[in-house]
Amino acid sequence: QALIADCSACGCPDGMICSGSTCTAPLHSFSMDVELPPSFYTTSSSPVIVTLTNTGTFAASGFFLMRVDAYDAQHLLLKSVPQQLSLDDLSVSGIHSITIPVQLPALSKQLSVRLFQSTIEKPESQFIGETTPVSVSVQSDSTPPTAPSSLSYSAVSPGYTLSWNASPSSDVSAY
Repeated sequence: QALIADCSACGCPDGMICSGSTCTAPLHSFSMDVELPPSFYTTSSSPVIVTLTNTGTFAASGFFLMRVDAYDAQHLLLKSVPQQLSLDDLSVSGIHSITIPVQLPALSKQLSVRLFQSTIEKPESQFIGETTPVSVSVQSDSTPPTAPSSLSYSAVSPGYTLSWNASPSSDVSAY
């Protein structure tokens, strides 16, 4: 799609804005809220819920990159969890939520979310904004779950069938 050389004279196509005398894709404007679980565990992923609100003056469409960044006490980046996001006509004041599973390193003390956008003219990601860093608590779970009980087996040709009562522990993910 070719850009119109002088959009002040003839207007810009849909989804473009006039910047000086050039039609360009606008960068979007959002507010971001982050909802965290009460604590994170080093052994499992926890959901980070990010809610975007379109604070711009036009509907938001396009491809975005959201990064959940974990920092240590000296604000050194420990881990970055990227998540692609596609918006299709998110209306002005419209809200979009996304859940990102995150497993944080044990030394994590702060977390922030950064948002980037790519445009036709500038395919490299452009920084849109980030949340204020939020303190996080990362727990190490070193207590093993309770063992299953009443283990029994029976011979079934050509092998065996096992049965048991499941562990009452809530942190057992699979057998």
